[in-house]
Amino acid sequence: MAISLRSRLLASFAGLAAVVSGGLMLWHLDRTDALLAQAQDLALRDHYTAMRAQIDTEMQTARALALQTASLREVQDAFAASDRERLRALLEPGFKALAEQTGVTQMQFHTPPAISFLRLHRPDHSDDLAGFRLTVIEANRTRRPAQGVEAGSVGPTIRAVQPVSRDNRFLGTVEFGIDVGDRFVAGFRQRLGADILLHVRGDDGGHRRVAGNAATLATYAALSQAQNGAVVTAPATPEQPKAVLTGPVRDYAGKTIAVAEISMDGTRYLQRRTQAWVEALLGFAMAVGLAAVAAVVLARRVGRPLRRLTDAVHRLTGGDASAAMPGRGRGDEFGTMAAALEGLRRQTRERQRLDDAAPHLAALVQSAGDAIVAITLDGIVTHWNRGAERLYGFKPAEAVGKPAADLIVPADRRTDFMDMLVAVAEGGIVDNLETERQRKDGSRLAVELTLSPIRENGAITGASCIARCPVTAADTPELAADAVGGA
Repeated sequence: MAISLRSRLLASFAGLAAVVSGGLMLWHLDRTDALLAQAQDLALRDHYTAMRAQIDTEMQTARALALQTASLREVQDAFAASDRERLRALLEPGFKALAEQTGVTQMQFHTPPAISFLRLHRPDHSDDLAGFRLTVIEANRTRRPAQGVEAGSVGPTIRAVQPVSRDNRFLGTVEFGIDVGDRFVAGFRQRLGADILLHVRGDDGGHRRVAGNAATLATYAALSQAQNGAVVTAPATPEQPKAVLTGPVRDYAGKTIAVAEISMDGTRYLQRRTQAWVEALLGFAMAVGLAAVAAVVLARRVGRPLRRLTDAVHRLTGGDASAAMPGRGRGDEFGTMAAALEGLRRQTRERQRLDDAAPHLAALVQSAGDAIVAITLDGIVTHWNRGAERLYGFKPAEAVGKPAADLIVPADRRTDFMDMLVAVAEGGIVDNLETERQRKDGSRLAVELTLSPIRENGAITGASCIARCPVTAADTPELAADAVGGA
């Protein structure tokens, strides 16, 4: 089934618009997803930085408390005297108040190198901390403050250790500790609106939660990567509308002692993604619609003149050359085509006129009294009228297709004959040339010749030779009788 140019234009424009706008839509959506994922990644990393800043802030609180306690004269005297009861009496009331106000969970004194002298949070417990308390070891060794996060029995703990001296005599250290636990998690959520969980790795390689009560969203792979020091983020998805970061919590020595899982609501990012989809689909629909409109307009501008021109060509090929080609005045390709076809129409019309006149011309030529012979530029006879038959004695069947020189040109006149053909081939005309020709019986007769070019489509293809006797029957009865075929 033939498909019209209009339909092809519509299909082509709509298809091209669909491909281009579809590609742009997919690129836009992919770019939007990438930007939204990047925005969530940055927001999560800001939360992770805020978590570490909160740890640093509480660490400074612990350090200030340790420094203030180490500078109290009564504390120095009781510690120098190794008087645990006096230290408890001096500090225990204030420790309880600090625990309620600042979240301090641990307060203890150590003697070098790292022996627990008094734990106000657990007065009945005392042990050697040298195997796992690097801050205590460092502070007792250097006699300088040490602070950092270290693993505790309930999870990571912020610790600040301050040297204690009395009259330039080093006595040991005092430590304040703040658990990174539920209170820390609640404060983080209140300030940032995000959930945080803390996980520590067990002996079996798995992770257990030690702080926070939100649902765990981090994958096993993400927890393992964070345990090895990587920060991993996952953007929100329609299936999981929370964005999640998993990152390490490092101790005083830089070792990962816990994994922080931070999750935040990704609804607004998903809404922006949905909006981007809607915008992209609207843009796609508009692009295809505009392309269709443009195709319709173009189809009309191209289809109508082409249809008119096609109809005119059909009439022309059907033999009707009367109507001029439409669109000849246009300055575009249609105008050029119409002008070319108009030339063809005129040629066709002229050919029709000639074809219509051909029978009359043929009858005139055939019945003319003069001998009219048409020959090619090589001298071959192509037409032989009755006058030629009467004058030369050859019937048309005997002459057509034969060299004229062999039929009617005497041997001593053939050079002149060929010169005349050359002149006609160059566009010349030989007019009323008196010469001699010979008849079928070999007799010679004087004639007046006129040779004219025969043209086809502007090119010279042969010559027309018109011969008549220059004398009348009254002047030369015998020659006149021969000229009319013995009549």
